[in-house]
Amino acid sequence: MPPKPRTKSVTKSNQKSPENSRRVSSRISERVSAVEPDDDTPSATPNKKKPASNTPSRPSSKRAKGPISIITEQDILTTTDSEDLIELINDLTNTKQDEIFTKYQTKMQSQLENDHMLIQELQLELRRKNDTIDKLLDEISQLKQSQSGEAELTFESPIRKRQPMNDITLTKELENISITLDMIELLAGVRVVNFQEDDSMLYFDVKQSSPPLFITYQLIISKEFEATAQVNYVPTFLDALENEFDHGDDEVDIVENARFLKRILPDYLCEKLLFPIDTLAQFYSKVGRALHKKK
Repeated sequence: MPPKPRTKSVTKSNQKSPENSRRVSSRISERVSAVEPDDDTPSATPNKKKPASNTPSRPSSKRAKGPISIITEQDILTTTDSEDLIELINDLTNTKQDEIFTKYQTKMQSQLENDHMLIQELQLELRRKNDTIDKLLDEISQLKQSQSGEAELTFESPIRKRQPMNDITLTKELENISITLDMIELLAGVRVVNFQEDDSMLYFDVKQSSPPLFITYQLIISKEFEATAQVNYVPTFLDALENEFDHGDDEVDIVENARFLKRILPDYLCEKLLFPIDTLAQFYSKVGRALHKKK
């Protein structure tokens, strides 16, 4: 019996050969050479027609223009068109990715500059508001200090003892004084029609009447209200006689009243006087008696 011929067993290796990557590169190069024949090399059989292949033609792998996708190894292996292959190679060189990245970088840089300017404006506005707040806080603090450390006012009246007063009690005291003056006018016919002051003196314009006559004069008193203080008497009713021809019809009664007073009043009431403040009540009494002489 003749011996059986030996057959070589072929075992497939489950491990990948380290030359796989080089094979892929060589296959890409072969495809590039196959799809781009050298025009300068003459064909060995120029007139020989290629036999028709029964294998159906592979559909075109030309990619549609659209959003950029990730290029895989399968895309390269299935590409048969040279333009598509060149486009893939250009994409692999990151030409479009670089352009997109440059645009993105420019946009982000512009956005960062705008954000920086906005932050600076907000910081400036914040500093202004903080300055305003600090100023208002200082004003509030000063007001609190002035209110808490406000010294009580001291009011001195000729008919009352010296006593400390705040604004509220001083206002009430002035109201009481006004009522008192009204009562004095009813009882004695004396009324303070105007009041002025300077650093050291008080000026009272007084009208004392005994119908139908009245006399106007000014009393000037020192602010200190000492027991020995002096009162200056100024007969202002005589001012009407100095320019009697310049008065209108409505002031004729004032001029006639001044002329009559000059005839009936004693000479010392028609001149400036100086007398102690403790004799002020006697002065009012003398003026009142002088006005009653007309009767």
